[in-house]
Amino acid sequence: MVAFCEDKSLQAVAPGIKAKDKYQSVRIDPNADIPVDWLLQTLSNYIALIDTTGN
Repeated sequence: MVAFCEDKSLQAVAPGIKAKDKYQSVRIDPNADIPVDWLLQTLSNYIALIDTTGN
Protein backbone atom coordinates (compact mmCIF):
# COMPACT_ATOMS: atom_id res chain seq x y z
CA MET A 1 0.00 0.00 0.00
CA VAL A 2 1.17 3.51 -0.82
CA ALA A 3 -0.40 6.48 0.92
CA PHE A 4 -0.15 10.27 0.78
CA CYS A 5 -1.42 12.92 3.16
CA GLU A 6 -2.20 16.49 2.10
CA ASP A 7 -1.83 18.66 5.16
CA LYS A 8 -4.70 21.03 5.81
CA SER A 9 -2.27 23.96 5.76
CA LEU A 10 -1.83 23.38 2.01
CA GLN A 11 -5.54 23.74 1.26
CA ALA A 12 -7.31 26.91 0.20
CA VAL A 13 -9.21 28.59 3.02
CA ALA A 14 -12.99 28.70 2.47
CA PRO A 15 -15.32 30.65 4.77
CA GLY A 16 -17.37 28.41 7.04
CA ILE A 17 -15.47 25.23 6.13
CA LYS A 18 -13.00 23.68 8.52
CA ALA A 19 -9.99 22.27 6.66
CA LYS A 20 -8.99 18.67 7.34
CA ASP A 21 -6.05 16.59 6.23
CA LYS A 22 -6.81 14.67 3.04
CA TYR A 23 -5.57 11.14 2.53
CA GLN A 24 -5.06 9.16 -0.63
CA SER A 25 -4.04 5.51 -0.61
CA VAL A 26 -3.64 2.81 -3.22
CA ARG A 27 -3.25 -0.89 -2.74
CA ILE A 28 -0.51 -2.37 -4.88
CA ASP A 29 -0.64 -5.99 -5.94
CA PRO A 30 2.59 -7.55 -4.60
CA ASN A 31 2.70 -9.80 -7.65
CA ALA A 32 2.45 -6.92 -10.16
CA ASP A 33 4.75 -4.10 -11.18
CA ILE A 34 4.67 -0.95 -9.10
CA PRO A 35 2.75 1.78 -11.00
CA VAL A 36 5.79 4.05 -11.32
CA ASP A 37 4.14 6.52 -13.73
CA TRP A 38 1.22 7.07 -11.35
CA LEU A 39 3.54 7.32 -8.36
CA LEU A 40 5.77 9.93 -10.01
CA GLN A 41 2.78 11.97 -11.23
CA THR A 42 1.21 11.96 -7.76
CA LEU A 43 4.49 13.00 -6.13
CA SER A 44 4.90 15.79 -8.71
CA ASN A 45 1.38 17.04 -7.96
CA TYR A 46 2.05 17.19 -4.21
CA ILE A 47 5.42 18.88 -4.71
CA ALA A 48 3.80 21.48 -6.99
CA LEU A 49 1.12 22.08 -4.37
CA ILE A 50 3.78 22.70 -1.73
CA ASP A 51 5.70 25.01 -4.08
CA THR A 52 2.63 27.11 -4.88
CA THR A 53 1.63 27.56 -1.24
CA GLY A 54 5.13 28.60 -0.17
CA ASN A 55 5.39 25.98 2.60
